[in-house]
Amino acid sequence: MQVINASIDDIEIITSLENNRFTTDAWNKKQWENEFKQNEFSYILLLKDNEEIIGYIDFWILFEQATINKICIKKDKEGNGCGSYLLNEALKIVDSENCLSTSLEVRVSNTKAIKLYEKFLFKKILTKKNYYSDGEDCYFMIRSIGDVYEG
Repeated sequence: MQVINASIDDIEIITSLENNRFTTDAWNKKQWENEFKQNEFSYILLLKDNEEIIGYIDFWILFEQATINKICIKKDKEGNGCGSYLLNEALKIVDSENCLSTSLEVRVSNTKAIKLYEKFLFKKILTKKNYYSDGEDCYFMIRSIGDVYEG
């Protein structure tokens, strides 16, 4: 597997992955264009398996705070360590930028993702009620600078 920086030319594959994995709250092509063109704090990485793009992660670094916005792995590649690999690569960048903390939001029903985040020492801080457009709650999770994953 290989992690590479995404470019605006990758919008079609990112949008396709997004729409195949997220039934609600998926970003459309225009939102991804804005992320690439207008957000100077955004990092978007792609995960490749051979020549196939099988996932992406989108995160922001603003001063000493990182925020993971999206992480997506192709359904048939899930459960093979791909999410761990991609998240680990993103957190290497976050750590190299001396961020004090990294936050994210995750659906309370997404137990696979929650386990992944907990493996990387993210902690549930609070529950946001009716956060998603379908009314589902989310956990707000944080990983602090002193929480170093050694897996």
